Amino acid sequence: MLKLCALLCLLLAACGGGNEREKVNIFVAASLLDAVGAIGWEYEQQTDIAVHHSPGASSILARQIQDGAPAHVYFSASRKWVDYLKEKGKLEGEAHVFARNDLVCVVPGRLPKYGGFEGLKDSRVRRIAIADEGVPAGDYARQALKNAGVYEDVKDKLIGQGDVRGVLHAVQIAEADAGFVYATDALAYKEGVDVDFKVDGALHDPIECYVARVKGAPAYVDRYIEFMRGPVAQAKLKELGFKSAD
Repeated sequence: MLKLCALLCLLLAACGGGNEREKVNIFVAASLLDAVGAIGWEYEQQTDIAVHHSPGASSILARQIQDGAPAHVYFSASRKWVDYLKEKGKLEGEAHVFARNDLVCVVPGRLPKYGGFEGLKDSRVRRIAIADEGVPAGDYARQALKNAGVYEDVKDKLIGQGDVRGVLHAVQIAEADAGFVYATDALAYKEGVDVDFKVDGALHDPIECYVARVKGAPAYVDRYIEFMRGPVAQAKLKELGFKSAD
C-alpha cells in the first residue's frame, strides 16, 4: 500500500501535482513595469492565476514576440509597436489604451536647472541622455527637440540608452547633465534627480500606453486584460502618476 501511495505521488509530481497554477506571461515596457507589476500583484491575490513579467523596451519586446517568444499579453509605450505586431499577425482583437503619460527633462539633483529647451544649448550641458531610436521615449524626445527647434544644436550631445531606466540612471550618477524620461519614472525614482521642465505635449505624438492580447494566448488571459482595464487598475495608475486611459 505504501509503495502504491509513493508511486501515485511520483506520478502526480511528474504531472505538476494536478495543482499547477495557470500563468499569464506579460511582456511589458520598462516604463510600465512598476504599475503593471503592482496591479498584477492585486490580480494574483484575487485569482488563482500567476503573473510573470518580462520587462524591456517596447521595440525589443515587439521583435521578440515577432520571433516567437512565449508572450500572452503585450504592454507597449506607443502605438507604433502595437501596429508592427498587428501587421505581422501576432495580435488578436483590439489593442486598448491602458494609460497616458507626460515627458519631462530631468537633471542631476542639486545642480542648476536650464529652464527649457533653449537652456540645453548651454555649454554647461555636455551630455543629454535619451532612449535609443525606436524606443518610444526616445522617439517622443527627438520629436520634441526637433519641434522645439533645438535638435540640430544639441544632437551631438545626445547619448543613447536602452530604455528610460537607463536614461534615469545616467542622470542620477551625473554621467549625463540632462535626460528625457516619462513623468512617472521621474516621480518613482526621484532620488538624485530633479525635474527641470515638463515637455509641452503638443511637441510630440500623444504618449499612450497600450495593452494587447498576443495571438494564441489561453482564454483565461482575457480576464487579466479586463482586470487591467478596470477600476482597481485605473486607481493604481492614478496613484503612480499616470493619466487616465479615458
